[in-house]
Formats: sequence, C-alpha cells, structure tokens
Amino acid sequence: MNELNNLYHLIIENLISLNKSQGKTISIQSYLQSLQPYVIQLRDSYKAARVSVDYSNLNTQAAYLFAYYPHYVEMTYRVLESLQEKDPSLMQLVFDKKHLKVCLFCAGAAPESLGLLSFVRQFYPEVKSIVIYSYDLYSDTWRISQDITKNIINNCFKDYHFALLSHHLDINQTDSFFSIVGNIKDSSIFMFQNCLNEFGENDKDLKTILENMKFLSENMPSHSFMFINDLRLYTQVNRIIDSIISTINDLNKTNFDDYNEQAFLFNKSMEETFKSSIVISDNVTKYLLTGANNLIPRKIINYNYLSVYKIFTKESKLFEQSIDNKYIDLLEQFNRLQTQFNSFYARLEQLSAVESNYLKISEIVESYDQKLEEFQTTLQKQKDTIQADLETFKSHLQNLETKNSKQKIKLEEIERRLNRFQEERKNLTRQLERNRKAVIFAILIGLLGVILGVIALFR
Repeated sequence: MNELNNLYHLIIENLISLNKSQGKTISIQSYLQSLQPYVIQLRDSYKAARVSVDYSNLNTQAAYLFAYYPHYVEMTYRVLESLQEKDPSLMQLVFDKKHLKVCLFCAGAAPESLGLLSFVRQFYPEVKSIVIYSYDLYSDTWRISQDITKNIINNCFKDYHFALLSHHLDINQTDSFFSIVGNIKDSSIFMFQNCLNEFGENDKDLKTILENMKFLSENMPSHSFMFINDLRLYTQVNRIIDSIISTINDLNKTNFDDYNEQAFLFNKSMEETFKSSIVISDNVTKYLLTGANNLIPRKIINYNYLSVYKIFTKESKLFEQSIDNKYIDLLEQFNRLQTQFNSFYARLEQLSAVESNYLKISEIVESYDQKLEEFQTTLQKQKDTIQADLETFKSHLQNLETKNSKQKIKLEEIERRLNRFQEERKNLTRQLERNRKAVIFAILIGLLGVILGVIALFR
C-alpha cells in the first residue's frame, strides 16, 4: 500500500481546497484544531450499540475522513489479502480479468475503493479498468467526500480507467435490491463494510436485510463473491452474519439439491487484527489527533469478516424462472418512482422549512421596518435641527466676513500710510545725509581759509 502513504496529506489538501472554494481562508493548523470536537463526538457515537450519525455536517464528514477513513481503506485491503492467502485459486477466478465491476453497499465516502485498487495493483496487475457502483441511503450527503475519494484515486492510481457511480439505496427497505438487479448480474464483487452495526435492531429489520441478502445471493453471477466486514465492537453484527450464513445455506439446500457440491462457499473470521501501516501526517498528530481528550490516533484495528463465494448458477431453479420478468420490470419502475417520490418529499420538506423561515424572516423584516421608520423620523428631526444650526452659523459667518472686510480696509489704509511714512523717512534720511556732507564741506572750507590767513599773517 505504498501508494497510499501520503493519504492523510491528500485528505488535508482536498479539504483545504474545498474550504477555499467556499470562500474560507484558513490555515491547516486552525482547520485541524477546529475539527477536534467533531472527532470526539463521532467517536462517542460509534461507541453506541446501534450507530446513528448525522453526516450532513461537512465538519463531521471531515472528522470521519481523518479518524476512520484511512483505517477502513486498509481494512478492505487486509480482508482481500487474507482471502488471497487462504484461497488464491478462487480469488483468481474473480480478479483474473481486465475489467471489474463492483458493488459497494452503505458505501458512504467509499474508502473500500482505495483498498480494492491497492490490492488489485499488487496481486492482479492485468486489471485495467474498474467500475464501482456505490449505494447508500444518503448518497447525496456523501457526495463531497466521494469527490475527495475520486481525487485521491486520480492522484494515486492514474494508470487505471476508473468510475465511481453513486446511487441512492436503502438496504433496510423491502425489495430495494430489485431496482439494481441489472448491476448485480453484471458485477463480480459485492462489499458491505462497517454498515451492519446500523441495522438489525429488531426482528423486522433483520428479516428485511436477510431477504435482500437472499436476493443478492441468488442473482450474483458465477465466480463472484460478497464480503461483509465490520469493527469487532458490535454484538449484533455477529448475529446478523450468522443469520446471513443460515439464509444462504438454505439456498444451497433448496436450489442445488441435485448436486453434491454447494453453490456457495463461506469463509468466516471473527477475530482479525492489523496494525495500521498508513503513516499519519505530522500536521494531524500535532493539531488534531494529539493524544489528549480522546483524540488518540488508532494503531491497532480489530475486525471480523464473512466472505461468500458463488461457484456456479443453476439456471433451472434461480430467480429468473421463479419470478416473471415483467414483475421485475414493474418492481424496478416502482422503486424508481419511490426514489423520485422520496426525493420530491424531501424537497417538499425543504420548501416547508424555507416557508417557515420566510415567515420568521418576514416578522423580523416587519419589526425592522418599524424600527427603521422610527429611526428615520428621529433622523429627520436631527437633520432639521442641524439645518437650523447651520443657517445660524452661516449668518454669523457672514457677519464675521463683513467685519473682517471693514477691518481689512482699515489695515490696507494703515499699510499705505506706513508705506508713505517709510518713504518719507527714507527721503528725510537722504536729505540729512546731504546736509551733513554740506556742513562738513563748509567746515573744511572755513578751516582752509583760517589756515591760509594764518600763513599770510606770518609772511
């Protein structure tokens, strides 16, 4: 399973990308830490005798992808590997072909598809294409997680032609398998993994499941096999498995009494264990499965399984001749109509919820309208007050501008006078300078005259 060593990294990458596509920008650390309460809640739900979980919340699905999905991938691989070791000749009859068709029941996110591809790559490289029909009561709810599974397959198993086709199916509904009889007859592998813990709560449920298992067993083609596996936690799973074996054994007795050999071979193991080999990424152990508060990474997986191998089909006593083909067509049409009706009813409930929400929103809007009207009235009063204050301010401003204008004129007059004074001061200074020079000149002339007189006197 070396190609799946980066499985946790691919899960993180796909979920972060999904959040970005929804307009949410979040770091890996913050996102993984936000999933911690969902992992705790999911693990608490799985401890119940009858498991019931609402996977419509995307965070719950994300918690499942980190806490359980990788182990379920490896569980599928381990079951197939165990069957390969026990009876390789029978497994070769199933897998030794270029094209495989597989039916997964109660598939959810379809982790079985990754385990199956990893097994096929290692043991049957001649297989080139695989078509998987994925059946689940909540097929639409699981579509996002199945898209992540497809992305991982495209990343790790690029050399295969692969199709994962999702369909609605309730295995706890009477005659529900009639609608898929064509795909049953055309497939060679049928898987029920980690789903019987949700059923068999009462005798009616168990009877319905056994009738559907009987129908599936009758219509499986030759050299095909079915396997059922689950975590070794739920006692009702053991009871259902024993009942399935009894039901199919009855087919051996009633449909194949002309033969010494059986049409169906069983391989049952109720105490299987493996240590997970898929490496948990550092981000997951650091921020999500930290080891505290029931967030311990699981390493040892205990499980059980039943495989049913169909050797041959006895044409004279099988379903095709015991029930009229027209009846099958009618049942198929009925199941399709019932599926459409269920879908319509679900949409009707959604519309009813929308209508209820609309009425609540209408009341809220009406209340807001009233408050808005009151607010607008108050706002208008405030606006009028502000407008009056603004007019008063404008009037004061105009008065100030008038006063400022007069003061400006006076200032300009003073400035002109000051300029004239300075000009006159300059003129006066120049005049004084000229007079000073004239006086000095006169004094020098007088002094010269005295000197000349004295000189003349002494002669």
